[in-house]
Amino acid sequence: MVGLVAGLIAGTHRLLIDIGGPTAIPCAIATVLGGLFSGLLYNRIKTEHRWLYGIAVGTVIENISFGLILLFTKPFSLAFEIVRLVYLPMILINGFGIAIIIKLTESLFDEKEQIAAKQSKLALEIAEKTLPFFRSSSSNAFESAAKIIKESIGASAVAFTDLNYILAHNGAASDHHSKGKNFICDATQRAIDENKIHVLNTQDEIGCKVGECPLKSGIVAPFNC
Repeated sequence: MVGLVAGLIAGTHRLLIDIGGPTAIPCAIATVLGGLFSGLLYNRIKTEHRWLYGIAVGTVIENISFGLILLFTKPFSLAFEIVRLVYLPMILINGFGIAIIIKLTESLFDEKEQIAAKQSKLALEIAEKTLPFFRSSSSNAFESAAKIIKESIGASAVAFTDLNYILAHNGAASDHHSKGKNFICDATQRAIDENKIHVLNTQDEIGCKVGECPLKSGIVAPFNC
């Protein structure tokens, strides 16, 4: 369905940019067929071979297009001259162009999956390392957990609070975000009140009451125990 819709859109565009042109109708028909065939083949071929099928489909569709040009375009001598001049360049450029686009698209999806896998692995590693400290009754447990998380994710700072006070802070701004003090960021209070994660992209969103605070972005996540 997606392939057919894409073919119809592209075919309509091809028709409208050259209304009345000698190749407008044949090329528009071939474009619609190309979208239809691509959609039908997409789920029937192995992922690692899609670029090869891209070349094949591109070549077949171009040949259909040239056949339709020879069939519909008048006079025949004009149609033949058009095909003679552009046949080889169009076959090569479209076939390999399709293959390149398919490979680029697949590489983007592969990269996305790899990033998701690395993030999941990192989350599990952090959980494994910090869980003993969360279970501990030691006064330094949260400080140790904050240090582990900071080093694991490369953050400038990591902190833990309860509903009123900072339980641990490791990293930048530790001169005023320190253990035992009331937390002084508006974002922390908002996250607690709304019980939702807040992604902060500016100092104004963080809302630290110390004007020279070096923290410029962050994530505040409430824990529900």
